[in-house]
Amino acid sequence: MELSKLNEFKDLIEKEGILFCYSGPFSQGVIQEMAETIKHRLEFIEEDKTSIGDRIFAVFIEQVQNIKRYSAELQAKKNSDFETRTGIVVIGQEKERYYSISGNLIENDKVPGLKEKIDIVLSMNKEELKKYYKEKLKSEPDLASKGAGIGIIDMARKSEGPISYHFKKVNENSTFFSLKVLI
Repeated sequence: MELSKLNEFKDLIEKEGILFCYSGPFSQGVIQEMAETIKHRLEFIEEDKTSIGDRIFAVFIEQVQNIKRYSAELQAKKNSDFETRTGIVVIGQEKERYYSISGNLIENDKVPGLKEKIDIVLSMNKEELKKYYKEKLKSEPDLASKGAGIGIIDMARKSEGPISYHFKKVNENSTFFSLKVLI
């Protein structure tokens, strides 16, 4: 980045209400450091909004875990077999609501299945989400899942507005997937 553009970048961050942004590899150590930073930043939210801070933090953790588990973009550590997955996460505020946005590359053949899972969750009201969440907890996770398979359901339960997502094909193998949760 040119030094002359740094002030423009800062202005954009402020205009968009961005409280935190990270783009790069998502190792467990990086996630722990980000979590500490986010907890500290959320302490400045008004005291009567603590549950909002808790929900922001929970959604953030779910999003970074998804990047760590599913991003198709790998970054290898020099002189090592160790690889980490990369992506981006942003927490901010627009008007009276907070948001958490994540993005990462996924394999093109994963798009239809992920879209279907998200659309099923987005079609449900809060009561249906609660029931679906309990059903999923009792059932076996999907074979392709590297977790319990309840992440998007949990984020939808914690959201205070619609969840939005976007897929942008970047080449013949990969699509950039982004997800925004309003809290």
